[in-house]
Amino acid sequence: MTGLLLIVDDEPDVLLLLRLTLEARGWTVEEAANGHEALERCRRPPSPAAVVLDQRMPPGPSGLEVAAILRDEGFTAPIALHSAYFPPAVVEQAEAAGLGLIGKGNLEHLAEVLPKLVNDR
Repeated sequence: MTGLLLIVDDEPDVLLLLRLTLEARGWTVEEAANGHEALERCRRPPSPAAVVLDQRMPPGPSGLEVAAILRDEGFTAPIALHSAYFPPAVVEQAEAAGLGLIGKGNLEHLAEVLPKLVNDR
């Protein structure tokens, strides 16, 4: 699977691991360090084929909040939340919004899920 993918995380080491894993799978990867950067990037062309958002990115908006803003603005590409911990309320909100949920630490799972998210849209 190839395409433009935006990955968003406030931890540089996580961004590096995600980039290396996903570029090895054929993705063109762009990075954002927080929710504000993610919103700015998604608002200009070319539109990413998918967005992977860290759920917790202090002090700015959470991944769930960024996803809600993007959907309100008409952004239709698949969005997945990427986190080490998903409280039940976040799972419920993410599922209701049609967002993917991907646990941190399982890069193979992430690499497998992304093409499915993009192809199912």
